[in-house]
Amino acid sequence: LARSRCIPIKEVVESFEVFEVVRRDIRSRLLVDLCCGHGLVGMLMAAFERSVEAVHLCDRKIPASSVSALVAMATVAPWVTDKVHHHATKLDYVGEQISFTSVLATHACGRLTDQSIDLAIDKGCAIAVTPCCYTKRTSKAPTVLQRELGLEIASDTERTMRLHQAGYTVKWKSIPEVITPMNRVIIATR
Repeated sequence: LARSRCIPIKEVVESFEVFEVVRRDIRSRLLVDLCCGHGLVGMLMAAFERSVEAVHLCDRKIPASSVSALVAMATVAPWVTDKVHHHATKLDYVGEQISFTSVLATHACGRLTDQSIDLAIDKGCAIAVTPCCYTKRTSKAPTVLQRELGLEIASDTERTMRLHQAGYTVKWKSIPEVITPMNRVIIATR
């Protein structure tokens, strides 16, 4: 990855940190990486987790950096090419088009985090999200919580409650803030 320079180093470091935080909780046979961009976290799951048979990288458009990253990963972990599958699709259609047993969404912006959570709840599968791009317009948190706790904590508290009410055990973890200020990771398992 470093030699190919296909992904900015900040995003490489961030991806490795997120992977390390979520790997034990969401590894499963069939993983979907939603709003994945370059999809490096999903690729790391394919490379390092033997129980993962397939990783579906889903985004509206698959960037060239994702294809380049997969080529770079294959030089040290050739089995990833058989495990990783790219899908240029809208999040609305993922549940209909792809079979999966856990969900990953690293920096699904704003409402996309909520859609990812809804999809996991609908499928009854584990999920790990790293929310970002909080906006009052898309937050489902009550106004009083937004005012008293701040938009980010209020939004993630509402998401946590939604998952809890759906029968999930929820954990909040984080990656170092020096890597990204949007560093909260919400992990939920049935």
